Amino acid sequence: MVSGGGPGVLEVSGSGMGITTYTAARILKGQLQNQTGEETVMTMDTFPNVGLAKTNLNTIGVSAAARNGACKTQRGNEVTSILKWAKDAGKSVGIVTTTRVQHATPATSYAHSASRKWYSDADMPEAAKKDGCTDIASQLLKNTDIDVIIGGGRKYMTPRGTKDQNTRQISPPGAKGKTDATSSMSGRK
Repeated sequence: MVSGGGPGVLEVSGSGMGITTYTAARILKGQLQNQTGEETVMTMDTFPNVGLAKTNLNTIGVSAAARNGACKTQRGNEVTSILKWAKDAGKSVGIVTTTRVQHATPATSYAHSASRKWYSDADMPEAAKKDGCTDIASQLLKNTDIDVIIGGGRKYMTPRGTKDQNTRQISPPGAKGKTDATSSMSGRK
């Protein structure tokens, strides 16, 4: 049980997983089970509620009246996010993603932006900043009281050029000199 008296809500967002991709997955799953595929039931088919969300013209969390990259069209066209609805209902909320938390799909749950590419203030044009738009990373921290955030995108949370504390100098086998590599389980940046 989550605070607020009821069960929590789990939003599963399959980034890029539209009807076509989902249908192809259904058919493949069935064919791998020696069926035609179209009759196959996917786990998601058993969920009590399922919905579709679409990034609108490379914008995030705004109505169709907002235009890509035009900050002035963002103001007044923001829509209420699913995390805000849940938080207002007394639920705990969170984001778990395999991509950066500022990316378009996870950002739709908390941000309002005239451009899905305004990950940090360094990615925004000066005109947008002067017009009062805020980057997605800042909104992640300020827009909604998010209880859990798990995902990538740390580089958008610090000023450009800031040395990553988890980066160390290593010398790959057979290499001359040193190379920066982020210490992680995968060993990749």
